[in-house]
Amino acid sequence: MALFIRTPPGFRSTKTHNWLVSFLVITGTLLVGLLPAAARADPASAEAQVILSQTMQNENISEKLVYLEDPQHQFNIRSIQKARADGQFKISDKRVPSFGFTQSAYWFYVRVTNLDAESKEWVLETQYPIMDEIDAWFIGEDGNIEHQRAGDSVPFHERAKPHYNINFQLDLAPGETREIYLRGFTSGAVQMPLVIWTEDAFMAKAVNEQIVFGLYYGLILAMLIYNALLLASLRDLNYLLYVCYIASYGLFQLSLNGLGFQYLWPESPWWNNRSIATTIGIGMFFILAFSRHFLQLRDNSPRLDLAFRGLMMFFVFLVPSALVFPYKNVIPLATFGALVTAILVFSAGTLCWWRGFKPARYFILSWMVLLGGMVLYTLKTFNVVPTNFITEHAIQIGSAMEVVLLSFALSDRIKIFTELNEQARIKTQNLL
Repeated sequence: MALFIRTPPGFRSTKTHNWLVSFLVITGTLLVGLLPAAARADPASAEAQVILSQTMQNENISEKLVYLEDPQHQFNIRSIQKARADGQFKISDKRVPSFGFTQSAYWFYVRVTNLDAESKEWVLETQYPIMDEIDAWFIGEDGNIEHQRAGDSVPFHERAKPHYNINFQLDLAPGETREIYLRGFTSGAVQMPLVIWTEDAFMAKAVNEQIVFGLYYGLILAMLIYNALLLASLRDLNYLLYVCYIASYGLFQLSLNGLGFQYLWPESPWWNNRSIATTIGIGMFFILAFSRHFLQLRDNSPRLDLAFRGLMMFFVFLVPSALVFPYKNVIPLATFGALVTAILVFSAGTLCWWRGFKPARYFILSWMVLLGGMVLYTLKTFNVVPTNFITEHAIQIGSAMEVVLLSFALSDRIKIFTELNEQARIKTQNLL
């Protein structure tokens, strides 16, 4: 095709003018030719990039992940690379990619470049410890592929670091780049809160977490022993039910945050996969039994007492079901039952307090603290409130205060009934 450019009248043609025209024509042609390629470029590829700088100790890279759902479990590492090259990966619209209860596998991709950070050893941590299986592939610039595997249904010793959160070792020297593919599958909810750490920073964080969890579980254990001693002395059914609740709730927390898998049953993925639903059922049964007896619902609210007994029977059937049926079928029922339990117990305590049952005052306060901790943690998860020590450990703080306040409630109950009995005795003596 011939290209003609008309020179304006009176314009003096020079070599500079001809060179400028030629430059503009060539540049324009190249830009026009590149437009289709730019339109075809995968926007997800531009998003999935992480740069590690010299001052960086850790980085939350959840927002950088792009993903692809694999409902038929048909992809392997080679075919998923092609799928990404074809632009099939999507950008997540959430701060942390999460997809609820699903039977699909999910693939995630991110490219990490160590720009000038001195560290060569990094740790990739997924801060959701109850994913069944996560496979990680690290692909170097030379095409070399390294595969690692972890999860709460994989023996604990296969993890890169002996830590309750699922983690992988990433070797990345200054100037190097790795493409990272993660495949996550679980019978529960799929979430991928992903953080990259220098190895030194990760180990320092692990030490701090051990201190926090040591204090928390130390308090739980202390309250368990204290109330067990009171049970041996007073032989009160309330203390028996309360001790059972503390023990089962402590086991539930150990299962939920992965410490049970780390310290108590590291070579039993079968039990680890079922421990959460099982301990939810046991814990909810005992808190219902304790609340029913503590609040004297048979006398104070017969209708609520009937509802409590019905929900207790639900958990009686749930516990053995959690050991037999798949986790995916049981955990939604357990979660729903726990939600109904929280609402029912809080409502019962509020009603009894409103009707003048004095022992309910510490009881309802303890539940307000626990529910407040849960709400604060949820707000932190959705980035409504800032992440700090209190919001990060809001559930542990709330549940620890709940255990202490329930112990006060038991003591207060005994004090109130002792005073009432003394008043009744004095009235009887006066009548005589």
